[in-house]
Amino acid sequence: MSLTKAVSALFSYHANEGEDITEQMLKVLLHYFVVDCVLFCRYEDKALTVLASIGEESISSCINSSDIGNFLPKPLSELTITNSKPEQGGLYYLCSPVSAACGFQGGLYFINRTTFPEPVNSYDMLNQIEVVTQLFATQIALAETKRLSQKKSESMRSMEKLATIGWWEVDLIENTLYWSPQTRAIHEVPAEFVPDLTTAIEFYPEGEDREKISNAVFNGIYHGESWDLEVRILTYHGEEKWVAALGTAEIVAGQCVRLFGAFQDIDERKRAKLDVEKQRNELELLLNSRNRLLSRISHELRTPVNAVHGMLHTIDDVVAEGSAKEKLSIAKANARTLIRLINDITDFNQVNHQELTLYSSQFSLTSVMSGILLHYRLPFKEKGLRLEHSFNISEDNVKGDEIRLRQIVTNLLDNALKFTHSGEVRLNVSTLRNRDNVIIQGSVTDTGIGISERDIPELFLPFSQTNSFNNLITPGKGLGLSIVKQLCEKMEGHCDVKSEFGKGSEFFFEVSLSAMQPTEESLPTESTLLSEINTQFNVLLVDDVDTNRLVAEVFLNELGLKSDHATNGKEAIEALRHSEYDIIFMDCHMPIMDGFEATQQIRSSGIHNVIIVAMTADVTSENITHCKEVGMDKVILKPLTIEKIIDVIEFCSELPVVDQRN
Repeated sequence: MSLTKAVSALFSYHANEGEDITEQMLKVLLHYFVVDCVLFCRYEDKALTVLASIGEESISSCINSSDIGNFLPKPLSELTITNSKPEQGGLYYLCSPVSAACGFQGGLYFINRTTFPEPVNSYDMLNQIEVVTQLFATQIALAETKRLSQKKSESMRSMEKLATIGWWEVDLIENTLYWSPQTRAIHEVPAEFVPDLTTAIEFYPEGEDREKISNAVFNGIYHGESWDLEVRILTYHGEEKWVAALGTAEIVAGQCVRLFGAFQDIDERKRAKLDVEKQRNELELLLNSRNRLLSRISHELRTPVNAVHGMLHTIDDVVAEGSAKEKLSIAKANARTLIRLINDITDFNQVNHQELTLYSSQFSLTSVMSGILLHYRLPFKEKGLRLEHSFNISEDNVKGDEIRLRQIVTNLLDNALKFTHSGEVRLNVSTLRNRDNVIIQGSVTDTGIGISERDIPELFLPFSQTNSFNNLITPGKGLGLSIVKQLCEKMEGHCDVKSEFGKGSEFFFEVSLSAMQPTEESLPTESTLLSEINTQFNVLLVDDVDTNRLVAEVFLNELGLKSDHATNGKEAIEALRHSEYDIIFMDCHMPIMDGFEATQQIRSSGIHNVIIVAMTADVTSENITHCKEVGMDKVILKPLTIEKIIDVIEFCSELPVVDQRN
């Protein structure tokens, strides 16, 4: 028999699916090569395992069939012929190694009780054995591939069922639609139901869902576009169900010949997501209502509290030293606390509503810190406390949000002033250059009541206050430190605290500002005395509330600034026709004509050499952007204070201003 016939016989037996293919192939080899026994073995973990055998009974007198694997030589990398020892039966072996692409290692063993016939030992016959062995290895690889493919198909079906994911296919040439079993299960169709493109579309309810899937199919067929949709279907039994429908177009020669994709039941997940969104929207409505209420309260309180503070400030110089002066100082301190609390409520709402925006301007860090110390000189003196400082500022000229930096430091100083009854408070500030940024590191240390270890974790939470006995005497307002933490994080930094109850506290803060580039002009290092520049500015104050104007005029007059006033935007425009002004403090919301329209008309008339400062209680990003768009140069938060007026003067003069008042 030729090798060709042997190969034909192998494939002939391979086609016979009723019998074990391995044994059938071994039968062909046994008869073709005329040997007593043929074994197929696996070699794994240095041991041989007989997987199949033919003619094993013919050698049973020489060796026990259960031990045959132990006596066979291991398969080598090439065909080998050997014989066993007499005590092992004296058998002769021809081993042809089998190495399949699937990783199988083993051998075909041809066994004879006598020496192999001469044809088997011939060069031509040995080559034939190697060829047949390779074919055998190929069949093993194919069988293994088929087994793995079947296993993968079974796994895919299991995954489809577990993940409720099916697939579908539309043959546009044959005009047929196929749904996988899981896709049919999602649609809840009976076994006899045969889908087509028209009936499949009808499962989507009329309206938005059907329009979405119809447009997706149309664009897939005519434009080759894929789709990924979350839509609703009505199952065969009328149940509404959310599904994920994915589709892809196959284009051949510019024509769509096939659509195929996946189909998943996402009803439970989608409804849970919609419930969460509904709850979140309801919560946002409640939070917005709370924020609007807090904003309204702070807005309504701002005017009378500012009036009280302003009037107290005006009579400070005329009250003689003694008990009346002491009572006045207490009233002023509480008025300042109320103003800061109102501002903190506004800032807290902005931070929580993600409306707080940082604004960058060039400023001198030394001037800012020195100004803060000057502002707190009197309050600390009135309480009998020393206010010390240590500045190590190597990078003085920086760019960043000066107002928010001031707020961080002043909130920490307010906290120290409040909880320190004797001794001193120290402000330390240093800078560190980091490429294009300046890292500002600071601390406020006090000899106050201190904080217990158990209270520190909640110290920076809003509305939190320590539970110590001392706090019953001096309760915290609960917002200042929370705002410090959020501002530091907003400015790419952080804050922390070290404290020991009864011995004092040390609050640390770190923020990052932009460094001045070499090409930029630095701010002058010298300060300008307020008295030297007062005569440079004529001021127009525009506000419809009499109390606001009265308090503001008191502050302006105290600083030596000449001022006129108007009660609405129309009067402001009329005043500009008769006088020239350097600065206009413009209220945004007024009757007859508000500040926005007035500013637009002023700029439209060609007047650009006057600084217009917006005064508003609304410092949301949208409102500030609107102020800039209409032509306002600067925005300040109501109420107008001496510190804010000085800040405006610095802005106008481009020089740091030192207040030399006693």
